[in-house]
This record gives sequence, C-alpha cells and structure tokens, in this order.
Amino acid sequence: MSFLCNKSLNSAGIMTSWKMQKTDFMTVYPFHREKFDDNFGLELGKKGYIGMFTILERGTLSPTKIGDNVWIGHHSIIGHDCIIENDVTISSAQVAGHTIIQEGANIGLGVLIHQFTTIGAYSFIPMGTHLFVDVPPFTKYHLGCVRELNTIGLERNNFSSNDIDQIIDYYNSKVELNDLPIKIKEYFQCYYEQRRNERREAIIKEMKR
Repeated sequence: MSFLCNKSLNSAGIMTSWKMQKTDFMTVYPFHREKFDDNFGLELGKKGYIGMFTILERGTLSPTKIGDNVWIGHHSIIGHDCIIENDVTISSAQVAGHTIIQEGANIGLGVLIHQFTTIGAYSFIPMGTHLFVDVPPFTKYHLGCVRELNTIGLERNNFSSNDIDQIIDYYNSKVELNDLPIKIKEYFQCYYEQRRNERREAIIKEMKR
C-alpha cells in the first residue's frame, strides 16, 4: 500500500495533521546491537493519533513507516523497520522490529507481536494476545490459532455481504484466488508476498553484509 504523504518526523506540518498528547511521543534509535548507529528515520502518513508515552523506533535498513489515518494508543512501542499501513488501529501494543501490519488491521490492548510477523489486512488480534505467527487477512486470531472470519470488522469497513461470502468460499477452497474480486485478491496477494519466512531470510542476509 502506498504512503501518500511521507514526511520525516521533523518536517513542518506534522503536528497539525496528527493528534498527539501534550506529553508527546519519542522517536528513538533502534533497539538493535549491530544496527544501533544506523538511522533510516521515520515516515508518517497523513493524519492519525499517537498516544502518550509511545515509542517509535527509527529504521535500520529502511525508514519505519506509519501510514495514513493510523491510531496508536498510549504506551505503545513500534519497533525498527516496521510498516504500519493505512487505517490500522493499535491499542497500546508492543510491536517488534520488521513487523508488517497491513491495511485496516485492529490490534487489541496489550498485544505483544514477535519480530518479522505479518498481520493481514482487516484482521483482528484481541486483547492480551502473544503473537508469534503470521495472521491471514480478514481473520480473528485468538488463543494460538485463527478462530474465524473477522465479520464484524469487515462489515464496519464497508465490505459487502457478497465480499464476505467470497472470502469464506476462498478459505473453504471453493473458489480460486483469481476468482475473487480484484480488491480482495490484492489483499491476499500482498499478504502472501510479505509473509514472515521469506522476508526474514532476505533481511538477515542483508544485515550480514
């Protein structure tokens, strides 16, 4: 997904387009022994909310990216090199480095997310979850596995009943990926391209140079 308004943290206008608490937030060097001195910065999209005592780490291989209309609750930590796409909600969670949270995902209070994790579009991670695996698009993850489709979240984000039926059919192997509506197909394709294992191997190889 594109970031339409990539600005460095200190660019003019950030404070007027983002809602921030008086105590502000901190952008810090990455919590990484080998890459501590590397600084690829932080990019913020258009508008959003950053709560009190939140830490945003700068990138080690590329900028940490926060998309448009992202809401990040108090006491959150966003690790180095994370990509938080548009319309994501993070309710006071800790997100380790190189994690990708795709468009519209909802991360509950107190969630802990392991590094290199990919969380699919419009998925839901409930309060207190410790997440060590990737989560497919449009699903709810709870107590160690994907439990069901995130139907309420999809309805709230204007997915039609036909869209939801098509997603259910895809997960039940009744239709192929290419048979899905274009926008839904693209969310799945983006998730498959960014899954944990493939990215992790490439990133580790890059960091050893």
